[in-house]
Amino acid sequence: MAETPSDPAPRVPEALAAARWFIALKPPAATAAELAAARDALRAAVRDGRPVATGRLHLTLAFLGIGSRSADQVARVLDALD
Repeated sequence: MAETPSDPAPRVPEALAAARWFIALKPPAATAAELAAARDALRAAVRDGRPVATGRLHLTLAFLGIGSRSADQVARVLDALD
């Protein structure tokens, strides 16, 4: 009797197929306010680009890629952060 292969690791919803995965730190509110003030000062000089909303400011520590990840991959990253 042939063995059936084990089920593959579950994947995150397909809606996340183009998700950008990264590890980041969110600044404290006071720091975010200072960064937002610097951003606003730059907007007068730099007309190109798209400013980042204050609530979305962060410091990216590692970019993990684009696309869906298996639940196992996400668990390994979360475990490494503990």
